[in-house]
Amino acid sequence: MTPRTALLELATRRSSYICRSCSRALGIQQQRQPNQKFVRFYAGKPKKHGAPSVTVKPASDAPSKEPEDKGYTVNYYEKDATGEVRRVPVGEDEDDVDIEDIKALEASALAKLEKLDATLESLSQKSQFLEGLLARHGPKGAVEAFRQAMASYGDELEEFEEHDEHSLIPLLLPEESAPRIRRAEVAKCNKAITFTNKFVAKAAKALKEGNLDKPQITKAWACFSDLKRVLLKTQVMVPKQAWATLWTVFSWDGDANTARLAHICDLYNVMARAGAPLSDEQHLLGIEAAYVEGYESVAITHWKRFAPTLGDKESCAIAFWELGVRIWSLQGDIERAERACKILLSRATPSTPADSRVLLYLIKAYANRADTAEKGFFLYRRMRELAQELGKPMGLEEYDNVISIFLTTGHTDYAMFTFTDMMYAGTVNLYGKTKLPNSLKNQFFFGKWLKRLIGAGDLEGAFKVLVYMQKNGVMAAAVQVNGLLGALLRTRTADNYKKAVRLAWSMIDSRKAFVELRRRERLVEWPIRLYDGRPQSSDHEGPDLDYTMVPRATAETFILMAEHYRMRGLFGWLEELFVAYKECDIGHDALMMNELIAAAIAQGRGDKAQEIYRLMAQEHDILPNADTHAILFKSLPINNLKSRQLEQAGPGVVAQSRQQARSLFADMMSSTWLYQEKGWKERHGGILSEDQVKLILHSFRKCGDYEGVVVALECLRDVMGFSITRNVLLEMIAEVEGIDQPTPRTHKIVMRTTMKLQSLIQNMQRERQAKAQAAAEAAAAAGGDHGAAAAEVEVLRNAESVRDPRFLYSILLEHYIEKARKQHKEPWHFTKTVKEAWDEMGAATSVPARLEDEDEAVQRGEQ
Repeated sequence: MTPRTALLELATRRSSYICRSCSRALGIQQQRQPNQKFVRFYAGKPKKHGAPSVTVKPASDAPSKEPEDKGYTVNYYEKDATGEVRRVPVGEDEDDVDIEDIKALEASALAKLEKLDATLESLSQKSQFLEGLLARHGPKGAVEAFRQAMASYGDELEEFEEHDEHSLIPLLLPEESAPRIRRAEVAKCNKAITFTNKFVAKAAKALKEGNLDKPQITKAWACFSDLKRVLLKTQVMVPKQAWATLWTVFSWDGDANTARLAHICDLYNVMARAGAPLSDEQHLLGIEAAYVEGYESVAITHWKRFAPTLGDKESCAIAFWELGVRIWSLQGDIERAERACKILLSRATPSTPADSRVLLYLIKAYANRADTAEKGFFLYRRMRELAQELGKPMGLEEYDNVISIFLTTGHTDYAMFTFTDMMYAGTVNLYGKTKLPNSLKNQFFFGKWLKRLIGAGDLEGAFKVLVYMQKNGVMAAAVQVNGLLGALLRTRTADNYKKAVRLAWSMIDSRKAFVELRRRERLVEWPIRLYDGRPQSSDHEGPDLDYTMVPRATAETFILMAEHYRMRGLFGWLEELFVAYKECDIGHDALMMNELIAAAIAQGRGDKAQEIYRLMAQEHDILPNADTHAILFKSLPINNLKSRQLEQAGPGVVAQSRQQARSLFADMMSSTWLYQEKGWKERHGGILSEDQVKLILHSFRKCGDYEGVVVALECLRDVMGFSITRNVLLEMIAEVEGIDQPTPRTHKIVMRTTMKLQSLIQNMQRERQAKAQAAAEAAAAAGGDHGAAAAEVEVLRNAESVRDPRFLYSILLEHYIEKARKQHKEPWHFTKTVKEAWDEMGAATSVPARLEDEDEAVQRGEQ
């Protein structure tokens, strides 16, 4: 269809067009055509081409003056106390606000309030309905839980609303006021602001109350991290108090705020880019955090920029120059660090003293270079004098830091001078001396140093001290070197393993040489004595140890190496170590025997482990200890089987394990003095641990030897003096190992076993109370001591009696005696098997049997 032309449009009667001359003649004023704005083609419906529409007014109205098009728009804004700027919605003139508009607005507000009241009333009715429903059909306490939950929601809302509004970040703008195309983005930003305000307010309140924890800080920081982009890319007027609250929470110096410096660095960056006011302390803390977090160039640039301002203020000048000394010392720029240190010391006053510990950074910078290491030692002496002048003398921690600096940088002589100052309070000066005095040139003085370094975990420094001792002709004691040896092995690193093994075998070679020298000396006549060829001083050059000048190996050296080889599965080296142990002619020790037995068990050779025990105990007269017997129980065939294999164990394996278990327990009972004499018990490890008792009892239980469990419990109680624990009691009742491991399966087992234990306790208490009550009544009828019997009944009712170890033993004994009786049809047969176990396990000579009342039944059974 062809388009209609303008001339054809004007010729139709339906056209509303009136020319300008006719409109003036008729007194009709045309509306001024508004300025056309460029809009996209899809912004509205397509309009027809033609003249704009004209509104015709009645002729009786007087023509009004056409308003001028000013070409600009006037908006009004106001700024409140928080710094937030709002637009004031007013018309072009004050008369534009009509009374009808006000009435309509009032009616709309009243309607919304009535709707809100109706909603609240319906919610209240629903709450009452839910309470009634829970009261009728819910569990006990459901109504109180529901009310507490509703009250907690209200309390959280009130706490959030009662927080100071000046410490909250204002919303971006109301969602209704935002353009439709940006409403989703505005809603997302407002949500981030709301969550940040909520969790920061909670963290601030917790900090004020003193119970701020790590989850609260983490949640508040996560919300703020989502908000950083909004604060930097949008014009959000954040109040000063809000910035202060954020800084207070995230810069809190507490154990829970583990990422404190990272938080400070990020927050300082956001505040600086957002134009927030920053104090001098915040600038200093921000620079320090930036340097520590790895933004070194940024921190240095900021420090230089603030040097003219912060460096001259009395309130922060000391802290600023201390920070400069630290930064330039860590950078290795000694000249700048020296200048900063001079300015720091010149500005220090009695009212604003400088911290002498800041010089540690400059001392380390000096010590890192060989040509300035001596200046570092002199600066340490100056630091000590400065601390003395300030009335805060150097403590052990400061001395340890200086010693660690010199040891780490390879200046062991300066470390020795510093350690001497610490031990003798500066009264002995070694600087400039070529030889050590006799009061210091001994293994006792250096032993204190080695012990301190090993205890602090500085094994590299301790190794350097050992080298320094050799170069000064001081032979270290074997106990000191053994301490270093064990510490090196515990690190489980390849380099320390290599050092420890080489050092240990050097000590073993030294011991072999001494034994050979002693053997040869016995062959010559007195007064001829052979010369010990060990060097008294070392000419060895380099940082490594002179392995020819080491102390002789002791039994502790062999035990440490045996444990090392056993844990790493190096059984070939362990056999070679045992051969060297016999060649070194060291007194027999149970610990070495225990390591050899444990190594055989680790190889799966239980028979070999028992053979080693018999060889060492019978032929070499080595006295066992409690650990020896516990380790031997691991060698039983039944203990080498897992859960599924244990269920399928054959009768031959069970019988063999039962026989070996009773034999091992008989060996334990043959060493009763080991568990009875207090001095021997403390010196030689005669105290059984909880795990060892579990192993012994479970070994008998796995074999089905309930009579053996009964005899073992009697001996543990009366001979070895073991106080039974709750874990042992629960595991033996549940008949499950490892019940103390936190797993869902063990939790269920513990719950069921605890309920079973409670029922056993109640049954035993009832039986005992009934017997005691009967005895009290019999005593009263016979005219005896009724008070003592009544007191016994009262004791049985007391809850403390349940915790008595002897009462717990009685429960476990009763439980396993009942299980053992069920295996036998006749009582006399049960009594006979218990007596056999009593004799086979060696308990007959230590604990008298309490089964004499059934001797007659046994005799009848034998006949």
